[in-house]
Amino acid sequence: MPTTALVYYLYQQAFQFHHFGYGAMLSILLFAIVALLTVVQWRIRRKWVIDET
Repeated sequence: MPTTALVYYLYQQAFQFHHFGYGAMLSILLFAIVALLTVVQWRIRRKWVIDET
């Protein structure tokens, strides 16, 4: 998987190779990564923005 994007790898495992449990685990991992990046972005944005009106 070194050159395959996580989303495409997830699709391959779940729908091409019929490894649905592994695909579900990868989707949860992808959700956790996106959620973590979103929280980090929100916290950094709060420090940069002075007035949100």
